[in-house]
Amino acid sequence: MKKEEKKVFWGFLPFDYRVSESLFSRMAAKGWFIKSVSPYIAVFEADEPKTRRYYARIYANEDLGEKSRAKYLEQMNKEGFRPACDYDRYFWFFTEGEDARAVPDTASSDEKRLFGSAVWRKEIYALILLVLAAGFGAVKLYNPSYTSFITYSEFSRLVLLPAFLPLIVLFGACILTWALVYRAKLKRGEALPVPSERAAKFRRLLVFGPVFLFFTLLLLAVILDACTGYAKTILLISPIALVACVALIIRALKKRGRAAIIGRLVIIIAIIVCIAVYALGNFQTFSAELPENAPAATLAMLDGEHVLKKTSYVQTSSPAVSLHFIYKELAEDGASANTEYFNCRSAFFADQIYACIKKALVGTDTGYTLTRDGNVIVYQELKEN
Repeated sequence: MKKEEKKVFWGFLPFDYRVSESLFSRMAAKGWFIKSVSPYIAVFEADEPKTRRYYARIYANEDLGEKSRAKYLEQMNKEGFRPACDYDRYFWFFTEGEDARAVPDTASSDEKRLFGSAVWRKEIYALILLVLAAGFGAVKLYNPSYTSFITYSEFSRLVLLPAFLPLIVLFGACILTWALVYRAKLKRGEALPVPSERAAKFRRLLVFGPVFLFFTLLLLAVILDACTGYAKTILLISPIALVACVALIIRALKKRGRAAIIGRLVIIIAIIVCIAVYALGNFQTFSAELPENAPAATLAMLDGEHVLKKTSYVQTSSPAVSLHFIYKELAEDGASANTEYFNCRSAFFADQIYACIKKALVGTDTGYTLTRDGNVIVYQELKEN
């Protein structure tokens, strides 16, 4: 019978690795024993509570091959330290009961290996992700278009840069300062201090908190767009879902075999299908009813007779506009009547959107009308075939 498992967000920073000793020992007293550690997740296995003392050590050997690591584990086992798990250059050992023998301190020369370790990648990746996201948003911030205001996903790109820029600067400065201070200690031959869990958790929050919050807000924006019937969200979700599926398949094949793939894929596909069906159900393409009293250009406004071929209607909303829609009538002979409507939530947003529309229309042919009444902006265009 498979034992119950619990997954806990790991994410302690590299130089705080020894905080795991007290954490693992406390979890063992509650009946949860460390099974494996990955860059972000620690897996605990349930069993009867026991008194265990855990020891975290850095593997200093240049050779990271399986034979060399196995020899190291065998040596520690002979000395009475039972292996618990390992990851990259981290190794965890334990003793049970009152057998709390002293383990030789890890030398500073061994801890210097952390600088060349893969454990640094998650912090670097987190910083790079925020910098790239900020750069991506900078284009929108300094050169916005009116489309940046009409959906939650587009609006989030516009505002997240100024909101997260201070956090990015603070994050980068703290990581750099912390790394330089600890590197200086190691160069002086001093061993790294054993941090308190509170201090280690604070540093972890400082690094991963902004990243988690940033991408949570982006995901929430996409979901809100899907709920308002914005079909473009399907295009946004599809590549993300595809990458996630491929990553999970590769991981499952490496660690657990093909049988582990089915359950995860079913969950992912079910979520994607639910979001897509909901969005498609709200996205009306060929027939739609305009909101009551909403202005709309029609083919009847054109000279001559025009046989209606189809109508299309797209509706969105965002923190900037309570209602935005595009209504289009297309005739058999190619003539069209287009309406784009903006009901802005405030005069500030109305000013911004109106200015962006005016800028976008510079140099275009006449044949359109652009009106503003308070916070309501209406663009209409009539085209002959």
